[in-house]
Amino acid sequence: MTIRSSITLILTFAVLVHASAQNFELPVALNQVIDNHCVDCHDELDPKGGLDFYSLEWNLEDPHLTERWVKVHDVIAAGEMPPPERSRLDDGERAEAVAVLADRLIKSQEAAYVRQGRSVSRRVNRFEYQNMLRDLLYDPALKVADDLPLDGEVHGFSACCRSQHESTRARIFRSRCRNAGSQAYDRDQPGPRFHSQALLSQDRGARL
Repeated sequence: MTIRSSITLILTFAVLVHASAQNFELPVALNQVIDNHCVDCHDELDPKGGLDFYSLEWNLEDPHLTERWVKVHDVIAAGEMPPPERSRLDDGERAEAVAVLADRLIKSQEAAYVRQGRSVSRRVNRFEYQNMLRDLLYDPALKVADDLPLDGEVHGFSACCRSQHESTRARIFRSRCRNAGSQAYDRDQPGPRFHSQALLSQDRGARL
């Protein structure tokens, strides 16, 4: 390896380390606002609104944490927090904190789009899985949804990838699929019969 290659490698590594550090280090302007105006009401002892800044990690690679920081951005930008009657946060400090937080959020989101694209894959929820098995096994009365783990929800929707946690769900889904398949083979009733009929042009008005 030449000296030039070594220098290039070192500089590249330094840039990557710096970028990674930015992702996990709270911006100075935002940190000052939180320390001076927020932690008195949002600490581990009395987290108003369920928000504890001491336990809220600054990791914008985690979508759940990013969602929390987006809410922090929105309430600070709207002037709702810190409460005007309890805080002396001036407009300049607020604007700077909002700007730096928005900048980090946007850059993090753009980096995520580059890594994985804008479309995110998801699994079917338990009712979609039940309907899929009903179609495959020709059993419209099949019920497996109640035997599957409850689906998480985001804004009232269970078919959202952010609410879906895998863990042991795949194993449970496979187990219920095997049970449903065994029941389908054991039942006496035959599957549906399909009937097709070709109509000539003069028969267009005929009823099937």
